[in-house]
Amino acid sequence: MLSRNDNRRWFARQWVRAHILTHIRSFRARAIIALSSGKEYQIKRAEDAWRHGDSTAAERIWRELSVAEPRSAEWPMKLSASAKGRGDFEAAERVLLDAIDRGVESDAVDDAAIRLGRWRRRSNEAIEQALALVADPRTPPNRTFYTSVFLAAHDQVEAARAGFRRALGQGQLDVLARAQLAGLDILEDARKRGQSAVSGWLSPAENAILVRESASDTLVVAFAPPEGLFGVPVNVLHAMLSDTSVNALYLFDSQQLGHLRGSDRFGPGYEAMLDGVRALVAELGTRRLIVLGASLAGVTALQALLDLKADGALLFSPVTNMSYPIKPEMTRMPQLWQRLTTLVPGMLKDPRPELEARQCCDRIEVYYGGANPPDCLHATVLAATRGVVLHEMAELDRHDCIGELALRGRTNLLRDLLQTE
Repeated sequence: MLSRNDNRRWFARQWVRAHILTHIRSFRARAIIALSSGKEYQIKRAEDAWRHGDSTAAERIWRELSVAEPRSAEWPMKLSASAKGRGDFEAAERVLLDAIDRGVESDAVDDAAIRLGRWRRRSNEAIEQALALVADPRTPPNRTFYTSVFLAAHDQVEAARAGFRRALGQGQLDVLARAQLAGLDILEDARKRGQSAVSGWLSPAENAILVRESASDTLVVAFAPPEGLFGVPVNVLHAMLSDTSVNALYLFDSQQLGHLRGSDRFGPGYEAMLDGVRALVAELGTRRLIVLGASLAGVTALQALLDLKADGALLFSPVTNMSYPIKPEMTRMPQLWQRLTTLVPGMLKDPRPELEARQCCDRIEVYYGGANPPDCLHATVLAATRGVVLHEMAELDRHDCIGELALRGRTNLLRDLLQTE
């Protein structure tokens, strides 16, 4: 394992390298823009604005392009993704529906509109429509797959399994479908052992899922990534956590800030979220509190671990150190980074000093893909921190390591954390 100084030097080298590459890419982008004209000039300007986190400028150009090319699917998709990224789900859905109304013919637009409609509203009709889509052999593979995820989340296991099987062998969907099928096997095994049924889809319409187990004195508080997805549905993740039943609270953040300004269930504000969790801890008579975070919510889980004096943490492909003055164009999600630096600058810090000085929590477990450079970087930031156990998943290059864990048959993920006293 790297020493603390070795780890810091390695991280610093990566940071400097990223800066150099960013400057090279920015120079190249500016040169291309200068040599472009017409539509190509507009496209490159929008790409450059987006890369620098200026979503307002990018959206303005995409709207102009959408007017010039009303039958193009590309610009509505970009506008919708941008609106969703800032938490404006109504606008994200509306721009897609408007595109469909004016005659845009695109499976991608149709799929995105269907998914946003389900996500924003909760109804029995949505489940009935999803069952019909999966049963229809004419439904495109991509739509079949994501509809099956929706059905799996609502405990429609057999229909979901049939849908995932139809996605096997379909390019990039293949490995995702195999992971989801493995997750359903884990879910069914858990049910056979008597684990309670969990059903729900974290979204603006369902901002939290609470699992109560009267025989358990453990509570897991799970902070979902910005889009509310853990890679597998909540019921599958819950089945993967423990061979014994545990209490759990799964939280959604419609602000799309990784809960750094609070979670929907407890209202705005990080402190309000902490107070809400503390009240639930008291209500359930909790003796052992575990925090869980994936992706950006890994930052939140680490901070909540300290603020709640939790007994352990379970992190998946987490973002960790956010103290370096990183530019938006150095990140995977420039719009998100720009919003974070504007709205929650005080939360963007190096967690290691506080983690080293903590009086709580003997163990922090981190799972990440060994072939995913950003995830490796963030995981190894914690390598020399007391009590951190790194679980590198060799050859995994995807950001979703929970789905990969299901594919590899990994369960009882809380075992070592629950044994820690």
